[in-house]
Amino acid sequence: MNLYLTLDYELFLMIPPDNIEHSLIDPTNKFNNILKKYNVNATYYVDAGYLFALNKQKKDFPKLNDDFNKVVSQLQNLELSGNDIGLHVHPHWEDCYYNGCKWIMNHSRYKLADFTKEEATSILVKYYILLQSILKYKIQSYRAGGWCIEPFSNIRDALIDCEIFIDSSVFIGGFCNNKTHQYDFRKYPKKETWKFNSDPYLEDPNGLFTELPFTSYQLSPILYWKILFNKLISKFSNTLYNNKSGHAINPSFEDVLKKLFFKSFHAVSIDSFKSSYLKSIYLKQKINNTSNFNIIGHPKCFSEKTYLHVDSLIQTAINSGDSFQTISSINK
Repeated sequence: MNLYLTLDYELFLMIPPDNIEHSLIDPTNKFNNILKKYNVNATYYVDAGYLFALNKQKKDFPKLNDDFNKVVSQLQNLELSGNDIGLHVHPHWEDCYYNGCKWIMNHSRYKLADFTKEEATSILVKYYILLQSILKYKIQSYRAGGWCIEPFSNIRDALIDCEIFIDSSVFIGGFCNNKTHQYDFRKYPKKETWKFNSDPYLEDPNGLFTELPFTSYQLSPILYWKILFNKLISKFSNTLYNNKSGHAINPSFEDVLKKLFFKSFHAVSIDSFKSSYLKSIYLKQKINNTSNFNIIGHPKCFSEKTYLHVDSLIQTAINSGDSFQTISSINK
């Protein structure tokens, strides 16, 4: 089995933290230290919209210049350690700005589908150029912000212009339709990887693009109640699952109700409480002779439990003869 540790390198997007060390720099370093211990690498999908926003205003605010330099330095060190850097796009940063004290966030255009095709192309390309300019190696893969890869036609030409032909934005069975997030992966091929050309859900053996979906699993309402309970507890105590580093965009009331009373699909995650299911899902996939095990994580959501469970998974996988790969290896 090939295991892929893929991290969305980003801040919380509702209320970003004032101190990026706690939310981004420190948890990423701690995670990467575990990888170094086992000579394992990951793929970091960098929110290039945030990087662009920092770069745009860094001349006006020393804090932003300092944050920009910290992010660039960390990304360059991650790359030198053998990790992949991928392009991750949250375009709402186009409408956000720093007022000298905090980020003023605007989520009215959260996904690329909220822009015209011409605007989406321009945004993706300029984000790519900035991120690529600080890196040594060519960016090989893309991940849509908030899973919102659809409609792919809005960004297809831009990805071709950037020579990016690997996508990892999909988890089979996933569905959401609210004010900010819109995607429907229920119609997608139930495969571990596939080629496509015009749309990710239309398999084409001769397609330009390769999709590596996240490994997904069904979460029962009971387990979601447990996750919800732990989130509530973490707000009032310093638990092993707690990482106070900003505020995420809240799901809609309808989305919460569905998860509390019906089974729902989720991508296998190392974030906070979800990391406790990591090894058991891996062992089930191994019994099923799965070839690819693709895991998502967000440093902003890491807790002490995350590091413990990831360390345990790496040990177990290596002892079982499995290997950890970066996304760029898909097309090699």
